[in-house]
Order: sequence, then C-alpha cells, then structure tokens
Amino acid sequence: MEFVNMEGFPDSNLLNKILILHEKIFKDSDTLISKAKNKAQLVFTVGLEEHKMYVAGY
Repeated sequence: MEFVNMEGFPDSNLLNKILILHEKIFKDSDTLISKAKNKAQLVFTVGLEEHKMYVAGY
C-alpha cells in the first residue's frame, strides 16, 4: 500500500473517492467538506493500492 500526502484539496477524482468513503463511514459527506474548508493548513493522507483507496485522513 502506498500512502500519499497532499497539501490542500486533492483533484476532483480523488476527492470524490474520499467523499464516498467518508459517507460510507459517517453517513454524511457534507460534514467533511465544511470542516475542511475552515482549516488554515490542510493535508489529506490516503492509502492507495491498485487504484483502490483504503484509508483517508485530513
């Protein structure tokens, strides 16, 4: 598994995958966007393996 750190918001393709994962876990993808927009310094960390995302954090 490869871990990738990105400063700021990731590209729309990866952001959509993060939102889908967040929605499956927390049942509310809008919360992630609203919280993330209010952060001065934002870093997303994702674990990728064969085009699948397993871990996401911000």
